[in-house]
Amino acid sequence: MNLSLKLAIRFLKSNKGQTVLIIAGIAVAVAIQLFIGLLIKGLQISLVQKTTGNTPQITITSTTDDKLIKQWEELSGEIQSYASEYGLKTVTQTLTFPVVITFSGKSSNLLIRGFNFESSKPLYDISNKLIVGNLPTHDNEVLIGDELAKDLGIKIGDKLNLFVFRLFKTKELYVSGIFDFGVSSINKNWIVTTLENAQTINNSQEYVSAIEITVDKLFEADKISASLREKIQRQDILFEDWKSSNEQLLSGLNGQSISSIIIQVFVIISVCLGIASVLIITVLQKSKEVGILKAMGLKDSQASLVFLSEGFLLGMMGAVAGIVLGVILLFFFTTFAVNSDGSPVVPIIFDYTFIVISGIIAVAASTISAILPAKKSSKLSPVEVIRNG
Repeated sequence: MNLSLKLAIRFLKSNKGQTVLIIAGIAVAVAIQLFIGLLIKGLQISLVQKTTGNTPQITITSTTDDKLIKQWEELSGEIQSYASEYGLKTVTQTLTFPVVITFSGKSSNLLIRGFNFESSKPLYDISNKLIVGNLPTHDNEVLIGDELAKDLGIKIGDKLNLFVFRLFKTKELYVSGIFDFGVSSINKNWIVTTLENAQTINNSQEYVSAIEITVDKLFEADKISASLREKIQRQDILFEDWKSSNEQLLSGLNGQSISSIIIQVFVIISVCLGIASVLIITVLQKSKEVGILKAMGLKDSQASLVFLSEGFLLGMMGAVAGIVLGVILLFFFTTFAVNSDGSPVVPIIFDYTFIVISGIIAVAASTISAILPAKKSSKLSPVEVIRNG
């Protein structure tokens, strides 16, 4: 084993209480860094998922007066051809239009939304939103939300009179199922059916109102949208991404990230100052031993390496202890800080890259903190140290 490393270990062992306190300080700093960093990351992901939960990350709509996309099958195929290049997860089509339904003398203004149930499953998963009944299998069948069903007293199999504004005609439809999306506005205002049925009801078999896309890289939706816009040269369509529609949310998330980084930086700085001050005191405490060792042939560079090694060893032990402590803190947080349904208030996502980087930063900061004490030890004159006792 290297002489400087051996001496560093001996110095650390000679004052175990001081060593344990330094390691504890580093561990607490790493634990705080992990806790804050992963908590903010989990909060941000949770907020984004709630915001974009039942919505696409990129939406293509029409710029024409009737707001209908023509040649949508050709357009969908072209978009799908870029799926692997841009990481497109879902490409699905919808047709949405306003209607008025009448039931038992009560009327309500609603939206019919026609979906391709198969391709929209990763985005909407309508089959799992059903609380009673079945998906539409016939042209005259639809689904309604549970709040709308309660408000109007509608049950499975009931007939709805539907007034279609575009055609200025009334049609009859039957309720095959009742859904719950967990969003009041959707449960009150949506009528869901197949894309083909919606096209038939609206007499627009060759059109859709939107092509909806989800992507692998959520925060790159704006760049992907811009790239698709350049690839697809059509003047009658408009690309919109979720980031452009949620600028205030993104501004808030950016503020959270900056606050988190500032807190972590100051925690690390305070630990560095503590380590440096303790190691400088150690140099003074061990000055006689260092002077004798220099008199016996220990070089200035080796004397410096003793304290650099101490800083490195303290950082290693503190980082490991801090990671363990941080994981324990996160475990207790997710166990006791829960909602009424037992789910965590903020879901924690263990980013192992972030954990490793936090450990490396702790080791690097501890080692850097030892530079000043190392320089001080290299300047010690063995003659003066021995003469002054």
